[in-house]
Amino acid sequence: YLDGFNNKITMHAYANPDSDSKGSGYGIIKFNKGDSSVTFECWPRYQDVRKLNAKQFRGWPITVSVD
Repeated sequence: YLDGFNNKITMHAYANPDSDSKGSGYGIIKFNKGDSSVTFECWPRYQDVRKLNAKQFRGWPITVSVD
C-alpha cells in the first residue's frame, strides 16, 4: 500500500468510518536505535498531533526496550 506521500506501508488494522465508535483512530510506532526502544502511540482519529496539547488515548504511549 502507498500512503499519501507515496511511502510504502503495511496496514495492520482498519477502522470503519461509518461506525460511531468512540475508539477509532490510528497508531504510530517510533523506533529509537540509540537506546534500543520502541514507542507505540495510539491517537484518536481527529486529533491533530501537531498541536502541543494533543492527547492520545488513555494509557498511551507505551515504550518498551528491545534489548
